[in-house]
Amino acid sequence: MNLLAQRINDHLLVAVTISFLTGICISASLQLPQLPVAVLVFFIFTLAFILFILLPRQPNSYYCILLIGVSAAGWTHGAGHLVPPAEIDHVYNRVTTPQEAVLIGVISEMPTYNGHLGKYVINAEHLRFMDSAGFLSTRGKVLIGTKDRPSPLLMPGDKIIVRTLLKRPVPNCTPGTFDYQRYLAEKEIWVTGFLRSPALIKKLYFHPDVFHTLYYLPEKIRTAVGQNIDRSLSPSHAAIYRALLVGDRSVIADNTLESFKVSGTMHILAISGIHMTLVGTMLYAVFYFFLSRSEQLLLHYPVPKIAAFISMPFLFCYALLAGMNSPVFRALVMSCMVILALCLRRPGTFGSLLAATALLIAALDPAQIFTISFQLSFVAVTSIFLAIGQIRAFLPPTGQPASQTTVRSWITRLVRWITIGVLVSLSATLATAPILINSFSRVSVVGPIANLIVEPLLCFWTLPLGILSLPATVVSPELSNFLLSLGASSLPAVMSTIDFFSSFTCSALWLPNLPWWLIGGYYALLLWLLCCRKTFFLPAITVFGGFCGYILLFHQFSPPPPSPQNMRITFLDIGQGSATLVEFDSGEKIIVDGGGYSFGSSDVGKRTIAPYLFWRLIDSVDGLVITHPDADHYNGLDIIVDRFKPQFIWVRSLGGDYDNPAYRQLLVKAKNNNVQLTAPRAGERIVFGKAATNKLECVENFTSDSFLQPAGHGSRMHKNSGLVVRVCIDKRCVLLPGDIGIAGEQFLIDSNKDMASTVLLAAHHGSVTSNSQQFIDGVDPEIVIVSAGNNSRNHFPHPSLIQKCRNRGIDLFTTDKNGTLELILSPAGPAVYNYQRQENNPFFPLKKKKLEQNALAAPAP
Repeated sequence: MNLLAQRINDHLLVAVTISFLTGICISASLQLPQLPVAVLVFFIFTLAFILFILLPRQPNSYYCILLIGVSAAGWTHGAGHLVPPAEIDHVYNRVTTPQEAVLIGVISEMPTYNGHLGKYVINAEHLRFMDSAGFLSTRGKVLIGTKDRPSPLLMPGDKIIVRTLLKRPVPNCTPGTFDYQRYLAEKEIWVTGFLRSPALIKKLYFHPDVFHTLYYLPEKIRTAVGQNIDRSLSPSHAAIYRALLVGDRSVIADNTLESFKVSGTMHILAISGIHMTLVGTMLYAVFYFFLSRSEQLLLHYPVPKIAAFISMPFLFCYALLAGMNSPVFRALVMSCMVILALCLRRPGTFGSLLAATALLIAALDPAQIFTISFQLSFVAVTSIFLAIGQIRAFLPPTGQPASQTTVRSWITRLVRWITIGVLVSLSATLATAPILINSFSRVSVVGPIANLIVEPLLCFWTLPLGILSLPATVVSPELSNFLLSLGASSLPAVMSTIDFFSSFTCSALWLPNLPWWLIGGYYALLLWLLCCRKTFFLPAITVFGGFCGYILLFHQFSPPPPSPQNMRITFLDIGQGSATLVEFDSGEKIIVDGGGYSFGSSDVGKRTIAPYLFWRLIDSVDGLVITHPDADHYNGLDIIVDRFKPQFIWVRSLGGDYDNPAYRQLLVKAKNNNVQLTAPRAGERIVFGKAATNKLECVENFTSDSFLQPAGHGSRMHKNSGLVVRVCIDKRCVLLPGDIGIAGEQFLIDSNKDMASTVLLAAHHGSVTSNSQQFIDGVDPEIVIVSAGNNSRNHFPHPSLIQKCRNRGIDLFTTDKNGTLELILSPAGPAVYNYQRQENNPFFPLKKKKLEQNALAAPAP
């Protein structure tokens, strides 16, 4: 048996798992009919079996065919699961367009409230639309959002009737950003609703059977535990304890979550292997103590194994109490695998246990392998396992007898354990860094030290006392409250430590997304470092350190500029707002406006603008333009000023808008960062590159008293007035007029301003108060873009603008309908692209596609 076959034979389960996961990943990128693939799987396995019988001395052949067959099986399995529900009566297929409906169902999960948004998850049973004669039977989960706090009287297992606006989640068509539709699909939620008033949801009384009661009992207990935590502790401490005990992070303040992220301790708030290990250890100790009281059991039965085996059902109950989300389920599966292996005297290798866990999770739910938590969990655990082997080689035991417990020996042991803790945490940080960078654009550099302090406080004091408080609730609520309060006594020290580590400017390293070849080289060198022999360790760490230094100091993250004589303009889909990225062929990048509103979140900079820039490998921009100080045009620029180092900012006025606190704070931050602030005059321009035709031009600055009279500075006209700018390459231009109204448009026309442009970003998001026929005639665009949210149809864009574009034969594209739009201005003419998923399946990757004539502005038949 040659070397390859020997390696596969020694680690067959690992090889099979990798092949199976590879097949699932391929199924999410390449969609083929399931029947031919299933036939192919059968053929491959049959061929492998025949080769195994006929050629027992040639293992390479059937091993290779076997692994290919396993990949094909993963492909088939993934293709069957990574699709929207196909059942006709599923609520996903009942709700094809946004509709008012009356829904009857059962609350399936603990209701949550984060201070501005409440959520119910409902197992739908019956559905009636406003225009239907009666109720339709249905099934599937529905997420209902509300601005009000969920009623404490509504518990999991309660049947409710609710009137709500149902719709499918809006597809996310901006690369690099958080995909909410996919996040919900991974939780098997394909329809959402919005509850306008608490009066529209009522509890229905019925007599549940035993199965119904038992099925929803864990979530009902989970809800009761969460309410008890809220009553027993202060809000800030209760928020942390809810995350640690019941897996609910919804009530943790945004600034607290940010501190956990920056300090690299965010993983502690997710119920994971640490929690399961503590719970399992406590259960094992209790059961072993009682079982070992019997001399008969000790003499005739393996009491330690029995105690471990009895712990498994209780671990399962705790997982249900914690919500049985993805991290909890992974930790439960891994714990049970370890217990079964020890009980059956087949511990095997760590790699086999990890592979078995991943294989079981992928078989039960293929979508889990695409979640960030799955990837971070398995990569971190693998790196820790490999690092421990290296640590043992370099830090052997002290070898000092236990009887010689001198002060010096204690200090030596303490230093050794601290060193091991730092190295283990460092290995996990290094292994997860590429995933964190490509998912969140940053990685904490203080995490290895912060975890060394925070984890003992939380995991050996706060968490154990919190876990003990759970059964104590049944025996004595006063004892439970005492344990919670005692456990929370360490939280001030924890938060002070986290705030301290997150306060440094260099606590987190921000980087654009890493290309695949850089990630491959990084992991190859890291694997060499973690697996090499002691004699090769110094060369390995030198090469790995040099490679990391190259990434941080010398690698050029900026993407190549557009082709010569081309200009790329990206209109980001940020909801009701505006954000435009302009890229010249000479390499300069300008952002015009950057703000917007979206229900439940207002920081579009962190949510959309920065992630998209990082996805494009952009780590700096040359300048910003804020047309006027409306929040939906600037409230996402804070992170751009902080992280993307603009050299200048154009604003409409340097001193007249300081009555807006948030806007004033942004400008002060820009000044502190040595950004040049300019209020350009009409006709002022900045020329880029060697060609004088590449320019950013101020067409008009509407701040003069003569224009604002008689309305005055406090009027709506003043609020919406500001900069009208134009970006050009050669004679091809894009006009960006901000929110000017018809009066401002008429002023431009009467002043004979040069507004001729190939593309027009519709004024005021396509409102009826702007975009007059004379203005459109004066600009004479080939394409009109509307930046607006998907909840503002019939207003942004207004039907009158659609009709004007249709009458003139102008193509009209909107971000609410088409998502993020990428415009290429070339000598051959303008071309518009967007990002779409095949069959609108959230599990498929986004692909760039050229858009033809938009149906909104197509000529009437």
